[in-house]
Amino acid sequence: MTGVQTCALPIYETEGNAFFLTEYINTIKFNSDINIMSSKMQDIMKSRLLDISEECKNILRISSLFFDEIPLYILHELTGEDELKIIDAIEKLENKFILKEVTNNNIISFMFTHQKLREFIYINQSLARRKILHNKIGYIIEKNLTNNRSDINIYNKLVYHFSNADNNLSTLKYSIKSLNVYLNFSHELYPEIGRASCRERV
Repeated sequence: MTGVQTCALPIYETEGNAFFLTEYINTIKFNSDINIMSSKMQDIMKSRLLDISEECKNILRISSLFFDEIPLYILHELTGEDELKIIDAIEKLENKFILKEVTNNNIISFMFTHQKLREFIYINQSLARRKILHNKIGYIIEKNLTNNRSDINIYNKLVYHFSNADNNLSTLKYSIKSLNVYLNFSHELYPEIGRASCRERV
């Protein structure tokens, strides 16, 4: 079973890209840390980002803070730029096969074509910058809370961003809220049989 998992991991990490898969396997041969990118992989990443405007780089830096897709409204709020101007920049990145458009619940969003690109851009930002952006993103997402059970998906995103921002109070707050949703759901699935039986006897 372990062998199967080990073989599957490079495929998952490289998303089937032949070049990344080869480099990933070579990295594993000489280093037990599978998260380290080889210098050749990093050079390829850098070449993909050549001739990109500062505006596009800023969008990529913000986008890399999301493990999945980034909604257009968050890019708009963080950059302060007009939405059409943001779209123009994103289309340039789409033409370079760096970002792609996705639609989730009628919300226009974007995500990286490859997770290794996202990781490369993310780790090449300063820790201070990442913390500040994660915190800002958390407060923007927080506005979408509706105070019902559907918030569970938002809680998970908030925990991710606030924990990466070292905002311990907000991380704890939404971790507890997330746990409460699961506990309440479990309680509904498994009612207290003892009390139900007493009521039936009465």
